[in-house]
Amino acid sequence: MVIERPLKTILDRDVSLGHINEHFIDQVHLLRELVNYGTNLIVRCFISSDRQLTDMIVLGNLLKQVVAMLDAVEILITNGAVHAAYLPARTLWEATLYMEWILKEDSDFRSKIYYVSNIRRHKQWQMRGIKGSDEYNSFYKKMGDIGATVEEIPPDVEKQLRRELKDIDRLLDGDEYKKINDRFNELKRGKRDAKWYKQSGVNNIWELASKLGREPEYEIFYRYGSEISHSSSYKKHMKISKSGDKQEISFIPIRHLEDVDQVLTFVISFTLVSYRKTLEFYRSGEVASFNRKYKSEWRDAFLNIKKVHYSPEKIQLP
Repeated sequence: MVIERPLKTILDRDVSLGHINEHFIDQVHLLRELVNYGTNLIVRCFISSDRQLTDMIVLGNLLKQVVAMLDAVEILITNGAVHAAYLPARTLWEATLYMEWILKEDSDFRSKIYYVSNIRRHKQWQMRGIKGSDEYNSFYKKMGDIGATVEEIPPDVEKQLRRELKDIDRLLDGDEYKKINDRFNELKRGKRDAKWYKQSGVNNIWELASKLGREPEYEIFYRYGSEISHSSSYKKHMKISKSGDKQEISFIPIRHLEDVDQVLTFVISFTLVSYRKTLEFYRSGEVASFNRKYKSEWRDAFLNIKKVHYSPEKIQLP
């Protein structure tokens, strides 16, 4: 078998890795340290909590999501894949937003609407396994030719799905969640549920960020990350210019360090703030210790992030 080699101007793994190890090793170590700290923070705060729904959602789901996405950012940054690191970084920011919104006020209600929203999505997927249901027919119609290749669900599996659906309906129709579930039905447009936070008075992520005083983060970071996530800007991949009567194309490498200072600054900031807010809510006695740890162990690496600029190779086109 012939092993294909990458075109070095598009992908040079060794060069990217070398640049990280030479210029950003302190920041890589900081990311790992923050991930490690976060794994312990999840359990430590849960032990101190009432271990109710809010604690399970905030700590077991959202804070864990923050740590998981920070871990993904560390893996990508370590290997010089800064462009790709925007995707988990954007997800991390969204998780910190949800955490803060739930902890800010009405925590019990906001946790419940988040939970019911999740249960309703799970129910939809379960219904897709029940032959003859509207969800089943709609799903396999959308699947087209791919749906024809999916193996038929065995009868014993379908029976299990039906049992689970009964449990879900019993939960959603119970006194604790019925009102919230009915409201989701009222807000539903077509087959799509409204976002969970709509029942708490906000319509979209921008409004959520605005109510929390985080509009600058949305405008500067989230919008930029959205362009990368949705492949909506060619400027992230190439630069076009003119030299005389010829056009020049500069292909930006897949792994590069440009914007690494932005990714690191934002991600570390979001993480530190979410950790501190978590401590304030669950273990306020540790806040002073957290502040000291930041000053003595983390601050130097955080405040000394270098900027990077590349001049990619140009390819002249006729």
